[in-house]
Amino acid sequence: MRLKDKIAIVTGASRGIGRGIALVLAKEGAHIVVASRSTQKLDWAPGTIYSVAEEIRALGRKALPVPTDVTKEEDVQRMVEKTVAEFGQIDILVNNAGIVLNLKPMYEYSREEWESILAVDLTGTFLCCKYVIPEMIGRLYGKIINMGSIQGRQGLRGQSAYGTCKAAIHNLTLALAKDVSTYNINVNCVGPGAVKTYLMESVFKTAMDAELKETMMNSWFENCSLFGREVTDEDIGHMVAFLASDEARNINGQTIFVDGGQPLKGE
Repeated sequence: MRLKDKIAIVTGASRGIGRGIALVLAKEGAHIVVASRSTQKLDWAPGTIYSVAEEIRALGRKALPVPTDVTKEEDVQRMVEKTVAEFGQIDILVNNAGIVLNLKPMYEYSREEWESILAVDLTGTFLCCKYVIPEMIGRLYGKIINMGSIQGRQGLRGQSAYGTCKAAIHNLTLALAKDVSTYNINVNCVGPGAVKTYLMESVFKTAMDAELKETMMNSWFENCSLFGREVTDEDIGHMVAFLASDEARNINGQTIFVDGGQPLKGE
């Protein structure tokens, strides 16, 4: 177990990539703070912070579900306070919480839509770092893993706000790594390619037959990789676990893409 008894906060951990990361970290020995706004099941996406916490406990690890809206400073402060009260320390922060909009051109966004994405995907990452880092500084130890995206370097038609946030997070990772390196805190970023999650499926809502839609979506995700196979949330979890471990102690300020070679598809 590479992360035995480490304490990890994973935001956006109720489903999709966040759930996958939380479970991989737990399998590697970490105890997990499951942070998300999702306290109730949705019709289009199963999973809550409580169901994921149960999955983690079934793996023999401790889990603390904490309802958290990362856009609200008081929620983030409370999440950090509860983590320290329960576990006494914070070793790992995974800034995974994020939202997307249905595909549409930037000029059709309302200001409210634009700002809602920035609030979660970018400001939420800032707030979590702001309140977790002092705890890490006090122990001269910490691993921060931000969640970027292939869209942060490549762009996707109809997802300008999301791509803008992810590009900013890639740069935030560079700057923050410089800010905290003297405190033995590593800051890195993982950039997923096309991962088939409930969130991404919701972006591609159509009125077509459900079976046809599933076939087309499977083909799309598989064709995004040179290997002809989709990237999974577990793939992302394994990279996060590596960057959270001391095996990666000299990796800092990096964005590592887990995308199956997606940018090379056009070459």
